[in-house]
Amino acid sequence: MDLDACVWLEEELRNYKRILIMVSHSQDFLNGVCTNIVHLTKKKLFIYGVSFYLKIYIENRTKNKYLG
Repeated sequence: MDLDACVWLEEELRNYKRILIMVSHSQDFLNGVCTNIVHLTKKKLFIYGVSFYLKIYIENRTKNKYLG
């Protein structure tokens, strides 16, 4: 999609008042649209009620905490 289409879609989805399951590789897009994130990894589900960037920050802090 071009930039105008992405901006339009992000605005439409931000105002969407129902549940939507979405898969995207764009962190900016996910951060602009998502209010909750369900992350599936190694057969486990992790639920975050935060933006995508905050989720990444939390994961990195957790990894660093356990790595010393």
